[in-house]
Amino acid sequence: MPFKNGEVPYSVVSVVLASGTDSNGYWEFRCTPAFAARWASAKREAERRFGRTIHIRAGWNIYRPLFSQRTARTNACKQGNCNGAAVEGTSSHGGEWRGRPCLAVDVDPNGLTWDQVDQAMEAAGFSARLITEAMSGIKGGERWHYIDFNAFAPLPAGSTSSDTPSPAVAEEEEDMFTIYRRGGSIRVVGNGRDFRIGGALTVQTGVDGTETLDVLAKGAKVVDLDDRQWDVMMVVLDATAGKPVTSLDDTVITKLVDGIVAKLPAAGGAATPGDVRAAVADAFGGLVLKAERP
Repeated sequence: MPFKNGEVPYSVVSVVLASGTDSNGYWEFRCTPAFAARWASAKREAERRFGRTIHIRAGWNIYRPLFSQRTARTNACKQGNCNGAAVEGTSSHGGEWRGRPCLAVDVDPNGLTWDQVDQAMEAAGFSARLITEAMSGIKGGERWHYIDFNAFAPLPAGSTSSDTPSPAVAEEEEDMFTIYRRGGSIRVVGNGRDFRIGGALTVQTGVDGTETLDVLAKGAKVVDLDDRQWDVMMVVLDATAGKPVTSLDDTVITKLVDGIVAKLPAAGGAATPGDVRAAVADAFGGLVLKAERP
Protein backbone atom coordinates (compact mmCIF):
# COMPACT_ATOMS: atom_id res chain seq x y z
CA MET A 1 0.00 0.00 0.00
CA PRO A 2 1.58 3.32 -1.04
CA PHE A 3 0.25 5.33 1.92
CA LYS A 4 2.11 6.24 5.10
CA ASN A 5 0.72 5.19 8.46
CA GLY A 6 -1.93 7.67 9.57
CA GLU A 7 -1.99 9.40 6.16
CA VAL A 8 -4.42 7.23 4.20
CA PRO A 9 -6.65 9.44 2.00
CA TYR A 10 -10.27 9.61 3.08
CA SER A 11 -11.19 8.60 -0.48
CA VAL A 12 -9.67 5.20 0.35
CA VAL A 13 -11.11 4.81 3.85
CA SER A 14 -14.34 6.08 2.36
CA VAL A 15 -16.97 4.40 4.54
CA VAL A 16 -18.03 6.16 7.76
CA LEU A 17 -19.94 3.77 10.01
CA ALA A 18 -20.61 6.41 12.68
CA SER A 19 -19.31 9.72 14.02
CA GLY A 20 -19.52 11.66 17.25
CA THR A 21 -17.78 13.94 19.72
CA ASP A 22 -16.03 13.05 22.95
CA SER A 23 -13.56 14.71 25.32
CA ASN A 24 -10.89 14.52 22.59
CA GLY A 25 -13.09 16.24 20.00
CA TYR A 26 -14.78 14.96 16.83
CA TRP A 27 -14.27 11.33 15.75
CA GLU A 28 -15.35 8.94 13.01
CA PHE A 29 -15.53 5.18 12.47
CA ARG A 30 -13.85 5.45 9.05
CA CYS A 31 -12.84 2.35 7.06
CA THR A 32 -12.66 0.67 3.65
CA PRO A 33 -15.61 -1.13 1.99
CA ALA A 34 -13.90 -4.50 2.57
CA PHE A 35 -13.45 -3.76 6.28
CA ALA A 36 -17.08 -2.63 6.59
CA ALA A 37 -18.31 -5.89 5.05
CA ARG A 38 -16.08 -7.95 7.35
CA TRP A 39 -17.29 -6.01 10.41
CA ALA A 40 -20.92 -6.59 9.40
CA SER A 41 -20.12 -10.30 9.17
CA ALA A 42 -18.57 -10.28 12.65
CA LYS A 43 -21.68 -8.66 14.12
CA ARG A 44 -23.88 -11.29 12.49
CA GLU A 45 -21.65 -14.05 13.82
CA ALA A 46 -21.89 -12.69 17.38
CA GLU A 47 -25.67 -12.52 17.16
CA ARG A 48 -25.99 -15.97 15.56
CA ARG A 49 -23.65 -17.72 18.00
CA PHE A 50 -24.34 -15.90 21.25
CA GLY A 51 -27.53 -13.88 20.82
CA ARG A 52 -25.89 -10.49 21.34
CA THR A 53 -24.39 -7.91 19.01
CA ILE A 54 -21.00 -6.26 19.44
CA HIS A 55 -20.09 -2.61 19.07
CA ILE A 56 -17.09 -0.39 18.35
CA ARG A 57 -15.70 1.78 21.13
CA ALA A 58 -16.37 5.46 20.54
CA GLY A 59 -13.44 7.41 19.10
CA TRP A 60 -11.12 7.08 16.10
CA ASN A 61 -11.16 3.35 16.72
CA ILE A 62 -10.96 1.93 13.19
CA TYR A 63 -8.81 4.16 10.97
CA ARG A 64 -6.81 6.55 13.16
CA PRO A 65 -5.19 9.60 11.51
CA LEU A 66 -1.86 10.89 12.77
CA PHE A 67 -3.38 13.66 14.91
CA SER A 68 -5.53 11.10 16.73
CA GLN A 69 -2.58 8.73 17.19
CA ARG A 70 -0.71 11.63 18.75
CA THR A 71 -3.61 12.33 21.12
CA ALA A 72 -3.93 8.66 22.09
CA ARG A 73 -0.23 8.43 22.90
CA THR A 74 -0.31 11.66 24.92
CA ASN A 75 -3.31 10.44 26.92
CA ALA A 76 -1.67 7.07 27.58
CA CYS A 77 1.48 8.74 28.86
CA LYS A 78 -0.57 11.01 31.12
CA GLN A 79 -2.09 7.86 32.63
CA GLY A 80 1.38 6.48 33.37
CA ASN A 81 1.62 3.86 30.59
CA CYS A 82 2.91 5.23 27.30
CA ASN A 83 2.88 1.72 25.84
CA GLY A 84 -0.90 1.75 26.17
CA ALA A 85 -0.96 3.52 22.78
CA ALA A 86 1.36 3.22 19.79
CA VAL A 87 4.00 5.77 18.91
CA GLU A 88 2.61 8.19 16.33
CA GLY A 89 2.93 6.72 12.85
CA THR A 90 3.17 3.09 14.00
CA SER A 91 -0.41 2.25 15.06
CA SER A 92 -2.19 -0.73 13.49
CA HIS A 93 -5.16 1.66 13.24
CA GLY A 94 -3.13 3.80 10.82
CA GLY A 95 -3.46 1.65 7.70
CA GLU A 96 -0.26 -0.34 8.16
CA TRP A 97 1.44 -2.35 10.92
CA ARG A 98 4.94 -3.80 10.82
CA GLY A 99 5.02 -3.47 7.06
CA ARG A 100 1.61 -5.07 6.42
CA PRO A 101 -1.43 -3.12 5.17
CA CYS A 102 -4.25 -3.34 7.70
CA LEU A 103 -6.88 -1.59 9.76
CA ALA A 104 -7.71 -2.32 13.39
CA VAL A 105 -10.86 -1.99 15.45
CA ASP A 106 -11.42 -1.60 19.19
CA VAL A 107 -14.49 -3.65 20.14
CA ASP A 108 -17.03 -3.20 22.93
CA PRO A 109 -18.12 -6.78 23.83
CA ASN A 110 -21.58 -5.71 25.05
CA GLY A 111 -21.71 -8.42 27.71
CA LEU A 112 -19.98 -11.20 25.77
CA THR A 113 -16.74 -12.77 26.99
CA TRP A 114 -13.59 -11.98 25.06
CA ASP A 115 -13.34 -15.62 24.01
CA GLN A 116 -16.81 -15.31 22.47
CA VAL A 117 -15.88 -12.08 20.71
CA ASP A 118 -12.70 -13.76 19.43
CA GLN A 119 -14.79 -16.53 17.87
CA ALA A 120 -17.06 -14.06 16.06
CA MET A 121 -14.24 -11.83 14.89
CA GLU A 122 -11.99 -14.65 13.73
CA ALA A 123 -14.89 -16.26 11.87
CA ALA A 124 -15.23 -12.99 9.94
CA GLY A 125 -11.52 -12.83 9.11
CA PHE A 126 -10.05 -10.64 11.87
CA SER A 127 -6.88 -11.48 13.80
CA ALA A 128 -7.13 -11.48 17.60
CA ARG A 129 -4.78 -11.20 20.59
CA LEU A 130 -1.90 -9.60 18.66
CA ILE A 131 -1.33 -6.71 21.07
CA THR A 132 0.08 -8.60 24.01
CA GLU A 133 0.65 -7.63 27.63
CA ALA A 134 4.39 -7.42 26.95
CA MET A 135 3.78 -4.93 24.15
CA SER A 136 1.09 -2.79 25.77
CA GLY A 137 1.79 -3.01 29.49
CA ILE A 138 -1.89 -3.84 29.95
CA LYS A 139 -2.68 -6.98 31.95
CA GLY A 140 -3.88 -9.68 29.56
CA GLY A 141 -3.04 -7.52 26.54
CA GLU A 142 -5.52 -5.54 24.47
CA ARG A 143 -8.24 -8.17 24.10
CA TRP A 144 -10.52 -5.56 22.50
CA HIS A 145 -8.09 -4.95 19.63
CA TYR A 146 -8.67 -6.84 16.37
CA ILE A 147 -6.75 -6.42 13.11
CA ASP A 148 -7.99 -6.86 9.54
CA PHE A 149 -5.00 -7.57 7.30
CA ASN A 150 -7.28 -7.64 4.25
CA ALA A 151 -8.88 -4.24 4.81
CA PHE A 152 -7.51 -2.88 1.53
CA ALA A 153 -8.29 -5.99 -0.52
CA PRO A 154 -11.38 -6.44 -2.70
CA LEU A 155 -14.67 -7.16 -0.94
CA PRO A 156 -14.77 -10.56 0.77
CA ALA A 157 -16.21 -13.40 -1.31
CA GLY A 158 -19.98 -13.61 -0.93
CA SER A 159 -20.36 -10.00 0.22
CA THR A 160 -23.23 -8.00 -1.23
CA SER A 161 -23.96 -4.30 -1.41
CA SER A 162 -26.13 -4.69 1.70
CA ASP A 163 -23.00 -5.61 3.70
CA THR A 164 -21.29 -2.34 2.87
CA PRO A 165 -22.71 1.11 3.71
CA SER A 166 -22.43 3.84 1.11
CA PRO A 167 -19.28 5.98 1.51
CA ALA A 168 -19.47 8.75 4.11
CA VAL A 169 -22.84 7.56 5.45
CA ALA A 170 -23.04 6.70 9.15
CA GLU A 171 -25.47 3.82 9.46
CA GLU A 172 -23.85 0.61 10.68
CA GLU A 173 -23.31 1.82 14.25
CA GLU A 174 -26.53 3.77 14.50
CA ASP A 175 -26.92 2.72 18.13
CA MET A 176 -23.71 4.41 19.35
CA PHE A 177 -24.16 7.34 21.72
CA THR A 178 -21.91 9.30 24.04
CA ILE A 179 -23.15 10.37 27.49
CA TYR A 180 -21.52 13.54 28.82
CA ARG A 181 -21.98 13.77 32.58
CA ARG A 182 -21.16 16.35 35.24
CA GLY A 183 -22.74 15.48 38.55
CA GLY A 184 -26.50 15.43 37.95
CA SER A 185 -26.22 17.16 34.55
CA ILE A 186 -26.30 14.75 31.61
CA ARG A 187 -26.32 15.22 27.85
CA VAL A 188 -26.45 12.44 25.27
CA VAL A 189 -25.33 12.89 21.65
CA GLY A 190 -24.97 10.47 18.76
CA ASN A 191 -26.30 9.47 15.36
CA GLY A 192 -27.30 13.04 14.57
CA ARG A 193 -29.38 13.40 17.75
CA ASP A 194 -28.90 15.44 20.89
CA PHE A 195 -30.73 14.76 24.16
CA ARG A 196 -30.87 16.35 27.58
CA ILE A 197 -31.54 13.76 30.24
CA GLY A 198 -34.40 14.12 32.70
CA GLY A 199 -34.09 11.73 35.62
CA ALA A 200 -32.95 8.21 34.72
CA LEU A 201 -30.79 7.47 31.72
CA THR A 202 -33.77 6.06 29.84
CA VAL A 203 -35.77 9.25 29.26
CA GLN A 204 -34.48 12.20 27.28
CA THR A 205 -36.02 15.46 26.22
CA GLY A 206 -34.80 16.06 22.70
CA VAL A 207 -34.23 19.42 21.07
CA ASP A 208 -37.27 18.86 18.85
CA GLY A 209 -39.53 17.08 21.32
CA THR A 210 -39.60 14.24 23.79
CA GLU A 211 -38.35 10.77 22.98
CA THR A 212 -37.77 7.67 25.08
CA LEU A 213 -34.57 5.78 24.40
CA ASP A 214 -32.66 3.23 26.47
CA VAL A 215 -29.20 4.57 25.74
CA LEU A 216 -27.39 2.24 28.11
CA ALA A 217 -28.69 -0.76 26.17
CA LYS A 218 -27.31 0.88 23.04
CA GLY A 219 -23.71 0.60 24.21
CA ALA A 220 -23.27 4.30 25.05
CA LYS A 221 -19.89 5.58 26.21
CA VAL A 222 -19.96 7.65 29.42
CA VAL A 223 -17.58 10.62 29.65
CA ASP A 224 -17.35 12.29 33.07
CA LEU A 225 -16.34 15.95 32.90
CA ASP A 226 -15.28 18.49 35.48
CA ASP A 227 -16.96 21.92 35.59
CA ARG A 228 -14.56 23.52 33.12
CA GLN A 229 -14.67 20.66 30.64
CA TRP A 230 -18.47 20.59 30.85
CA ASP A 231 -18.76 24.32 30.09
CA VAL A 232 -16.48 24.06 27.06
CA MET A 233 -18.10 20.86 25.77
CA MET A 234 -21.59 22.39 25.96
CA VAL A 235 -20.38 25.37 23.90
CA VAL A 236 -18.85 23.01 21.34
CA LEU A 237 -22.01 20.91 21.05
CA ASP A 238 -24.29 23.95 20.85
CA ALA A 239 -22.14 25.69 18.23
CA THR A 240 -21.47 22.70 16.02
CA ALA A 241 -24.96 21.12 16.16
CA GLY A 242 -23.28 17.74 15.79
CA LYS A 243 -21.27 18.66 12.68
CA PRO A 244 -17.54 17.88 12.48
CA VAL A 245 -15.39 20.89 13.29
CA THR A 246 -13.64 20.49 9.92
CA SER A 247 -16.90 21.16 8.07
CA LEU A 248 -17.88 24.39 9.83
CA ASP A 249 -17.90 27.74 8.10
CA ASP A 250 -16.08 30.78 9.50
CA THR A 251 -19.22 32.16 11.16
CA VAL A 252 -19.76 29.02 13.21
CA ILE A 253 -16.04 28.75 14.03
CA THR A 254 -16.18 32.34 15.31
CA LYS A 255 -19.24 31.53 17.43
CA LEU A 256 -17.48 28.45 18.78
CA VAL A 257 -14.31 30.34 19.71
CA ASP A 258 -16.23 33.26 21.23
CA GLY A 259 -18.31 30.89 23.29
CA ILE A 260 -15.24 29.06 24.56
CA VAL A 261 -13.51 32.34 25.45
CA ALA A 262 -16.58 33.39 27.42
CA LYS A 263 -16.48 30.16 29.43
CA LEU A 264 -12.76 30.19 30.20
CA PRO A 265 -11.41 31.75 33.40
CA ALA A 266 -10.26 35.33 32.87
CA ALA A 267 -6.50 35.51 32.42
CA GLY A 268 -6.21 39.26 32.01
CA GLY A 269 -6.16 41.07 28.67
CA ALA A 270 -7.60 39.88 25.38
CA ALA A 271 -7.24 36.19 24.53
CA THR A 272 -5.39 35.49 21.30
CA PRO A 273 -6.38 32.58 19.01
CA GLY A 274 -3.31 30.76 20.30
CA ASP A 275 -4.44 31.27 23.89
CA VAL A 276 -7.85 29.85 23.04
CA ARG A 277 -6.40 26.81 21.28
CA ALA A 278 -4.08 26.14 24.22
CA ALA A 279 -6.91 26.49 26.73
CA VAL A 280 -9.21 24.19 24.76
CA ALA A 281 -6.45 21.64 24.28
CA ASP A 282 -5.82 21.70 28.02
CA ALA A 283 -9.52 21.37 28.83
CA PHE A 284 -10.13 18.49 26.43
CA GLY A 285 -6.75 16.87 26.11
CA GLY A 286 -6.49 17.75 22.42
CA LEU A 287 -9.47 19.27 20.55
CA VAL A 288 -8.14 20.61 17.22
CA LEU A 289 -9.82 23.48 15.41
CA LYS A 290 -10.38 23.74 11.66
CA ALA A 291 -7.12 25.44 10.69
CA GLU A 292 -5.03 22.75 12.40
CA ARG A 293 -6.89 19.60 11.29
CA PRO A 294 -5.07 17.60 8.58
